[in-house]
Amino acid sequence: MSVPEDIAVIGFDDIPIAMYTDPPLTTVRVNKKQWGKEAAKRLLDVIEKKTPEDAKQAMVEFINRRSL
Repeated sequence: MSVPEDIAVIGFDDIPIAMYTDPPLTTVRVNKKQWGKEAAKRLLDVIEKKTPEDAKQAMVEFINRRSL
């Protein structure tokens, strides 16, 4: 089988080597710092018995390379 002709491959976390594979790996990039901030905020909301607000920023990004 060959990528992307026969099968699509998608990674997660956009590690640096993903762009150097052959073909370059399509991936989902996550904003770990934003995830941590959002998790802490929601935890504090639960502790303080507040209704959590909806997340205001996208915390994932689709990076379309050639493996899809």
